[in-house]
Amino acid sequence: MFRTKIENDGMLFVFETPVQCSFWMLFTPIALEAVFISADYTVNEIINMQPWSTEQKTPKEEAQFVLELPKGSCKKYGIVPKKSRISLEK
Repeated sequence: MFRTKIENDGMLFVFETPVQCSFWMLFTPIALEAVFISADYTVNEIINMQPWSTEQKTPKEEAQFVLELPKGSCKKYGIVPKKSRISLEK
């Protein structure tokens, strides 16, 4: 929240089990992409998130992880729903 710039960073949300979750952008002044990831690390869906929006964005499927990235990151790194898998190794 309130960050005005994200370069090579993102924010990872981790849930104990897959959940139907919703995200919004109140107090977030930059555009992001929310990457919803299943328990087997497959990208289920990518949703564009608009700055300052109070509209809740909910994916069609449950997710165990959500990765928020700067807008354009998915295209830059070739992240595609149902085709990409995300490695979350330390």
